[in-house]
Amino acid sequence: EEAVARLEGEKTSLEKLLAVREKEQAQEASELQTSMIETMEATEIEKQRHHSTRMEALVRLAELEVTNAELAKSLAREQWNLEVQVDQVAHLREEVDLKTFAQDKYKRKIAKIQKTSAPLVDEIESLRRLKLEDEIIDAEYTQTCDRIVSLKDKARKIEENIELTRRDMVQPTEVEIELKKRLDQLTDRLIQKQMQVESLSSEKSTLVLRMEVCTCCFEVARHQRLVASVLKLVVKDRHRGRYMARIISTIFFPK
Repeated sequence: EEAVARLEGEKTSLEKLLAVREKEQAQEASELQTSMIETMEATEIEKQRHHSTRMEALVRLAELEVTNAELAKSLAREQWNLEVQVDQVAHLREEVDLKTFAQDKYKRKIAKIQKTSAPLVDEIESLRRLKLEDEIIDAEYTQTCDRIVSLKDKARKIEENIELTRRDMVQPTEVEIELKKRLDQLTDRLIQKQMQVESLSSEKSTLVLRMEVCTCCFEVARHQRLVASVLKLVVKDRHRGRYMARIISTIFFPK
């Protein structure tokens, strides 16, 4: 009787402990599901923000490349104009040199033959016009050089912006770093919860096995107790004891 009572107490204790473990397992499973949902949401948010950032960077990069291409065309056009103006300046300076040489020649002739100065005046006026054209072309040449310098500076800045944009596309932003950190934390928490659930599941299996063993022992002890009672009854009253033995045999060993 004492063993049966002890087994009954152990069985009751195991049933309570199993109920507690099942409740803890259900709670851990719920927390695990919540953590999985949070992890999936954080992952989706990171994907969306990452995609949005990349799209903005690609749009900005395309705009910068278009601007850079336009500046390259403008720079090529200005350089071509510069070459044309350089040729014009060289041609005009050659004409100025020729006119200057002719002017000196006329001056020498005037000193010798004292002829009319009309041809010389025409040459001087022509030379003055050539010098004026030379000055105008020089001014245009200077302006063109300034424009080329300005275009080169703009092209350099755009190249720097393109490089920065490409670098930003490769390097993660602060938001992406923070989301990655949070995602790692949630992943670690998810792994811990998974391990806790597995541990509780293993402990539950052990408790179920112990309870089955305890139940089996309890049934054996109960049968032994019943058999002992029948034997005592047989000793006291054989007829009644045989009747009880047949009943027990029918219950435990049915045909």
